[in-house]
Amino acid sequence: EKPSSTDPYYGRLVSFVDIDADSDDDLFLGHQYYREGDSLPWHYLRFYRNTEDTGFGFWRTRVVTGQSWYLVLENELPFYTWVVNASGGELNNPSAGAYSAGDVSGVVDIIDSSNGYRVYIDVLPEVTAADSKAVLVVGSDSSDPLYNTFVDLASYAYWVLRNEGLPAEAVRLYAATQFDADEDGTMDVEDAPNEAALEQSITDWAVGTDRLLVYLVDHGQRERFRLNATEYLDASTYAAWVNTLQPGGVGPQVTTIIDTCEAGTFIDDLGLSVKELKADAQRITIASSGIGPIEGLAMFDAVQDISFSLSFWRAIFDGETYGQAFDTAKVAVEAMNVLQAPQIDDDGDGIPNEANDGLLANLARPGAEFAVSLPGVFIGDVAPNQAIASNSATLWLSDVVTPFPVDQAGALVIPPNFQRPSPTGDDEQPVTGMDWVDFAYNADLERWETSYSGFVVGGLYTILYYIDAGGKYNASPRIGFVDRIDAPDAWETDDAAHQARWIPANSVQGHNFHAENDQDWIRFASPTANAATIAVMPAGHMCQPAVALYKQSALDSNPGAAPVRQISAEGPGEEVIFEASFVRSEQYLLRIMNNDPLVYGAGTSYLVIVAVGTGGVLPNTLVVSAFDSVTSDPVAGASVTFDHTITSQTTSDGVVQFICPDYASYNVSASKTGYNECSQDVNVNHQIESVSISLVPESGEGEGEGEGPTQCAVVQGRYPGGPFGHLNGDVILFAALTLLLLGPKRRRVRTRS
Repeated sequence: EKPSSTDPYYGRLVSFVDIDADSDDDLFLGHQYYREGDSLPWHYLRFYRNTEDTGFGFWRTRVVTGQSWYLVLENELPFYTWVVNASGGELNNPSAGAYSAGDVSGVVDIIDSSNGYRVYIDVLPEVTAADSKAVLVVGSDSSDPLYNTFVDLASYAYWVLRNEGLPAEAVRLYAATQFDADEDGTMDVEDAPNEAALEQSITDWAVGTDRLLVYLVDHGQRERFRLNATEYLDASTYAAWVNTLQPGGVGPQVTTIIDTCEAGTFIDDLGLSVKELKADAQRITIASSGIGPIEGLAMFDAVQDISFSLSFWRAIFDGETYGQAFDTAKVAVEAMNVLQAPQIDDDGDGIPNEANDGLLANLARPGAEFAVSLPGVFIGDVAPNQAIASNSATLWLSDVVTPFPVDQAGALVIPPNFQRPSPTGDDEQPVTGMDWVDFAYNADLERWETSYSGFVVGGLYTILYYIDAGGKYNASPRIGFVDRIDAPDAWETDDAAHQARWIPANSVQGHNFHAENDQDWIRFASPTANAATIAVMPAGHMCQPAVALYKQSALDSNPGAAPVRQISAEGPGEEVIFEASFVRSEQYLLRIMNNDPLVYGAGTSYLVIVAVGTGGVLPNTLVVSAFDSVTSDPVAGASVTFDHTITSQTTSDGVVQFICPDYASYNVSASKTGYNECSQDVNVNHQIESVSISLVPESGEGEGEGEGPTQCAVVQGRYPGGPFGHLNGDVILFAALTLLLLGPKRRRVRTRS
């Protein structure tokens, strides 16, 4: 029932109604508003229950008219009794928990369970396949380390859509293995993902429906979605299918949701032509990430499935539109990774996040048309920001406001450097490797808490606090920080030029100053006939970076050579950003110190990035590691030639990097005195391609002379170097993207030279 009382301006609504059916009135507060295209007002409502304790926990679910549902609570099938039967439904077998909704929709049925719950059931109008269809795709296979996470997210999407009123025959789910997505005892997977099956679903099966939703979740590359271990779906191919479904712009509204790395590269392909725009074609394209190795990295937590998708589908279940759910998920994922860039395009021009984008999405949603807005979940207080000199700290949250009981609480701990898995042949894995910690409730302190002992490396850790209320972890976390001081960062030891650590183009590293006179040296390959933007961004108010740029060849000739450029931030907490132009590709070094070298510890964390090609075509980085085929030791000082044109030397860890202009096959040759020269073509298919070359020692003087370079053992997709390499040889550590903008408020200044 709508509250009947309004103020003279039809704004504030105040009413009393017995919302929890305990024979005692509760207070309604809210306001009405109008949405474009609607003739009647909508209402935002919040209610406050009276202080009379009903003794019940509360739960909410939804069904469509005439639908039967087995209401399982806490793994039990309790006995149910009616409180309000607004739909004209039946409890056919109350002892087995069987509930059937009646024919009346747009109402709420209320039943009590024998195990202490009061269940509110939104009864929605029936949705047919002619109204709405959905195609859900889980790429990859069960051997992938994130496959179970992708399955969980697709299962949740399937469950939400079924709760939106879509019948099972209106949803096609593709995955490599069978599973019961909605937990009704029936396997729901249509087929393993493959291009032929998807083409048929979109160009044939979806014909005749008013709305089509396509959800893709797995790994992605530039303009590609991985269907399985050997097959990719190109953005242009998918766009052609959608064009077939909307010939000349006529056809169903098509909403595409992509949660992968490089998801934003699909948006321009899905833009509409002038003819299609004139025909009022409707396309909503939502991407969880942008383009490139920074904005294009999608994040997934493998423990609690925290991701863009989890937040998005939770918002849809809570009654939000596509546009509102995008905004909710964008805020949630940016709390984990401020550089990940979710994108939306629904005005048809193929350009995301413009002023007009979101207008169509704010009026569209899957399934039944209804207006439900659940109250938000709020965390009132969390552990204060702290600087610690040990590996342990207490994390806690309290003062939770939620319409449902709090089932669990926890936190996601984001270290100064993320871990990014790198299985053989695949460097496009999303960012993972963050620790999830469960909290326990402390009744004496009236808070959820835990002691976490994983603050091992120096730098600023971001703590995202979550609560589980209503079946899933809430998507709007509170944020806190723990600054680990008196410990080196993950890239130490890097205190001299010969110890400099490589940084790939467009990658980010997180550092700190952990001791007096600490300095960090970083090595990168310059682009040919191009410029790079070099940025050092403090996350703490005690960091005032002083940056010097050196050419490696100059230091080789004279270790005391002057820097090519030297710049200091104007004050503590301020950035250094400058552009450097390069004629050819060679090795350069950055030396970064605190302007006052005696200042270290708390508040001295910072990020560094060498950005190349931003605003245009982003280049790739080829990481070459040279090893002795007999001892497996890294080979320093080997001459490696890339594409027959650029030669560079491996450093002490046997590594050298090259900037590649695009995906392609390039020749790589390596030589050093005492080893047979080798040459091999390498396919660069990823933003950061890793190649290991095994150099064979010469067995005798003169052997192999005149025979030319030999083929050498090359393994792609494996980079054993980098910090924490001793923990896992298949792990590449990428920098903490969350430090930027998350530290104490400060004035931000760009310094250019």
